[in-house]
Amino acid sequence: MTTIKENAYAKINLFLDIKSKMDNGYHNIISVMQSVGLYDTVSVEYEPSKYKSITVTCSNPNIPVGKDNIAYKAAGRLIESGTVNIHIEKNIPAAAGLAGGSTDAAAVLKLLNQLLNNKYTTDELLAIGAKIGADVPFCMVGGTCLTQGIGDRITKFPSMPDRHILIARAGEGVSTPTAYAALDKMYNDFKEYVPQTRFTDTAAGKNDKTYFEGMFNIFESVILPTHSSAASLKSIMLAGGADHAMMSGSGPSVFGIFSCEDKARDTLAQLKKFGAETYLCRPVSP
Repeated sequence: MTTIKENAYAKINLFLDIKSKMDNGYHNIISVMQSVGLYDTVSVEYEPSKYKSITVTCSNPNIPVGKDNIAYKAAGRLIESGTVNIHIEKNIPAAAGLAGGSTDAAAVLKLLNQLLNNKYTTDELLAIGAKIGADVPFCMVGGTCLTQGIGDRITKFPSMPDRHILIARAGEGVSTPTAYAALDKMYNDFKEYVPQTRFTDTAAGKNDKTYFEGMFNIFESVILPTHSSAASLKSIMLAGGADHAMMSGSGPSVFGIFSCEDKARDTLAQLKKFGAETYLCRPVSP
């Protein structure tokens, strides 16, 4: 068997809003996503066979590895037969708004396609990824991207300036479907909702000083009031000298953007005292 592996990077949302809710129940999102230097390592092994067999193992025993695992689903979309063994060295926390599962699935799609002698084009892989999860296509592209639709429309966005990114997570994970349901209730299924545009409208003129103006995450409106730990993480980061702090995705992870590494490390120590899982990283280019 041939085995190949790659790092699967987490993402944060510098901007996340919803344009509308579609008739099929999906949400038409608009988001600016950024890859960060917190990553899992995904290994994929493949051997041709007339039978179809997929196995997933993970260093985190709390991660389900059966047919419901998103990496398992990704492999199942690509092969009709053959033996696939996937191993995930897990560092990204699950159910945290950091695309921990989606980035693993994206890595499987890319790696397995290589082992299949590039059977699928990039566009075909992105389309497959969108059917698996909204964050999967972005995780395949990486860097800084504007993502729209159900995650299937991706365009490059001005790169985030190099900063120290402190990520923290405390409390229970958040179910993304549950978070969307809470938004639907709060905003009446987005029938008359007007999305924020400041962050994306100023893309052409963004520079080192003004880049982060207009950061927004609509999920904060329903998650922070019910998850006191996430609200506390955000307050600790801002008090510690973060230039900006915001929840990522549907939470409950919060990230702070620091110009000063010393302030970031001091705040990391405070967050650990609070009991949070903490990660200090930087933006990642494709």
